[in-house]
Amino acid sequence: MHPVIKGLPAMQHYLGVRPEVNILPRQAGRRFLEQFDLRGEAAVIYEWGSKTFSVGTAIERIQGFYYVACDLYPPDHPRVVAMLARHNVAGTTAVYIQGEIGTAPSWKQLAELLWDVWRLTLRNLRVYLASPECTTISSAPRNRYSGRDATNGFAPVSPQARLDDKTREAVMRTADDIDAQLTVQGVQYTFTAIVEQPRSGIAAQVVAIKHRLMFGKWHTNYIDNCQFADSPSSMKPSSFFTLGESPSYTITCRPRDGTGCEWRQRNGTHVVSIVDYNSSRQIRLPDGHEGRSLVHPSQYAALIAMALAGQVARQQHAEGVVDNTRVQMSVTSPAPAHQAPIWTTRIAGRVALLENTPLTAQQLHQATLHVDPRRVLRSIPSWSGFTIRAKSGTILAEPKIQLKDLNIENTCDTCARGKLKATGSRHTSHQRDNCRRQRANIAEPESATDHPAVTPTRRSPRFTGMVNSST
Repeated sequence: MHPVIKGLPAMQHYLGVRPEVNILPRQAGRRFLEQFDLRGEAAVIYEWGSKTFSVGTAIERIQGFYYVACDLYPPDHPRVVAMLARHNVAGTTAVYIQGEIGTAPSWKQLAELLWDVWRLTLRNLRVYLASPECTTISSAPRNRYSGRDATNGFAPVSPQARLDDKTREAVMRTADDIDAQLTVQGVQYTFTAIVEQPRSGIAAQVVAIKHRLMFGKWHTNYIDNCQFADSPSSMKPSSFFTLGESPSYTITCRPRDGTGCEWRQRNGTHVVSIVDYNSSRQIRLPDGHEGRSLVHPSQYAALIAMALAGQVARQQHAEGVVDNTRVQMSVTSPAPAHQAPIWTTRIAGRVALLENTPLTAQQLHQATLHVDPRRVLRSIPSWSGFTIRAKSGTILAEPKIQLKDLNIENTCDTCARGKLKATGSRHTSHQRDNCRRQRANIAEPESATDHPAVTPTRRSPRFTGMVNSST
């Protein structure tokens, strides 16, 4: 279990950033990212609903980090051009996707983009950040929830509410799909998704979020955005619905936490407000103002930092718990001089990860998810450079690998349990035929350093990563 972080000092302590004279607690996230050891691997940070490109600002000019932004701006919009010009001074470290109303790029589209631009795979996507439209679920407007049926679980009734729910579902479904694609043998601790929505409202009651909190792997964290503001700001309490590794945190500007912010007045109100019924002493940000929905770059840096720190903490905890055939992610030691190749393969409809070669027969049997060695033997010729360690200790490569080298010495308990069969009356003829067809299908593996298994389609949504010199 990750610790519960309450307040900025606790966050700074969790990230291991020592207090310094020239750094404020809200700047600890950026400092952590600047010192983070990626072992020579690329870390892609994806932001859906960019608008001000705050996530890009949070990681700008940090070695090893790459930025993918998605919004509705056309590629030639001045904001897009300016963002790409800032990031891509010495090479392409940022790309932009022009999204479409009511939907979000799928995991396949993201995988295709990462490969086309940087020759990276989905495993390099470490943090997924999104902030869907929240007007119909926020308590800020005076006519709050007007597009929803309060007697029916706040179901959408207006076109805007239905569009908001459709978009929110698409955003979170993509995150679920990425998590599923990166899960091997039930283990996934290299990807974290964070979806921001207002805390003062009914975000947790809409279907897309409620069902995931009840039946999925998502959980809720809280931050008041004023804690990270470097200019007059409203309190703007937010819920951060999180999938994947991350500590639990409650970083709020409330008396019971003992922490305030420099923008809170003596009477407890903040200098700036975003609600329609604000105090006369407050400055209300008008509708459409960016400050109403802005998440500050230093706050995004803290979110990314806590996600990466959570991933490392889980990996370190799992080192003595899971075997070496599962997903590995080390960031605490220098990069090896030679990076061993990694293969992914699909066998019997399941994805297996082959790394840390050469593998023994037992390790290969577990890594290929207990598939019959004869199937594995027929797939090995397509794994260029793959090697195993024979029982004698000799390193073998194709074509010298034989079936006897893949057979394990002892009985596998998992395989033994899997051979238990139901009574014959439980199996109809068409079910037996389906089983035979599935056993006959052997999917060809593919190297994780090769093109991801994505069916080429018309590129949509559009993306660009180059700065047009003519603009």
